[in-house]
Amino acid sequence: MTKIISIFCNVFGVPADDITETKSLSDLRFDSISIIDLQIEIERTFELKSETLGLVSEDTLQTIVTKIKDIEHEK
Repeated sequence: MTKIISIFCNVFGVPADDITETKSLSDLRFDSISIIDLQIEIERTFELKSETLGLVSEDTLQTIVTKIKDIEHEK
């Protein structure tokens, strides 16, 4: 979770105080393009196969962590 928060803050400039486990990407003001950029950055950071994460605007920090764990479990 720390790596994802770091990406939110350092790459996308989201203030750390704004990030909670239950705020959606749209709540954090991510648009469709920035969601794709976030997905690419997370896939790169966690060494996931490209386009496997499938982020959507309703995703939260909690659901992103779950998706990553599910993908890693499938490896």
